[in-house]
Amino acid sequence: MGAIETVDPAEAGLNAEKLKRIPAYFDSYIASKKLPCVAVLVARGSQVAHLSFQGSTEMGGSKPIDESTIFR
Repeated sequence: MGAIETVDPAEAGLNAEKLKRIPAYFDSYIASKKLPCVAVLVARGSQVAHLSFQGSTEMGGSKPIDESTIFR
């Protein structure tokens, strides 16, 4: 599987400044151990404007998630 390519948010008609706030929003959930990880993809049509990965594969774990992580 190839890497997911992103476009400039404006190209997709989305606000770049608001999209940049997404990881910070979820930081508290991960820090308080409400979630082990968060994967976020925001797209309009086929244009991916934001892609981010935070946290680890298990609660308190050290292996970070990425686009190849399998969720069950």
